[in-house]
Amino acid sequence: MALTLLHGNGIAVIESDGAGRPTGLLPVPWPNVSVVMLPSGRLAYDAVAYASPWGGTGQPRRYLEGEALHLKDRSDDGILGRSRIGRAPEVLGTASALQEWSGAMWRNQGTPSGALKVPGPLNQGQFDRLKAITRANLAGQHNARQIMILDNGAEWQSLSVSPEDAEVLASRRFSVEELCRVFQVPPPIVQG
Repeated sequence: MALTLLHGNGIAVIESDGAGRPTGLLPVPWPNVSVVMLPSGRLAYDAVAYASPWGGTGQPRRYLEGEALHLKDRSDDGILGRSRIGRAPEVLGTASALQEWSGAMWRNQGTPSGALKVPGPLNQGQFDRLKAITRANLAGQHNARQIMILDNGAEWQSLSVSPEDAEVLASRRFSVEELCRVFQVPPPIVQG
């Protein structure tokens, strides 16, 4: 089932005893399978066994439809399934980008907490000095919640942007719901 969800198709060879009774299913990695349409209209599966549990020879072996169980996801042609990841790359891309952005924002304190307002213009030397003092004494985790002392009429103006204002939380919730739709999983199971 995992291969089917990931690749759109999953195949398992039907193992049987000497009397031809099924005894088990041996999954085959889908990338190791080639599907062939026979002249009769039936499918055959050429599987190359490299990995354990096969311990295979690297030579392809052909299995007919009755010798292998083929699980397929939604299909465009009725023959092969199509990966859900392939059907909804934008959903996955958006969720991934949002996760990366959120992580970077919180890791780097992505939004400034405020600004210093000074009466009148600063020359380059004054600006550089103020910037250096501010960074050295107030920036970074070790300086969190330090008291700021301002002189010469400088004022602090708060500039916080909450995740709710940026709609980050709503976007992340929507991404989870979209991913649940793609994989047909009820959102409470994922969010539980």
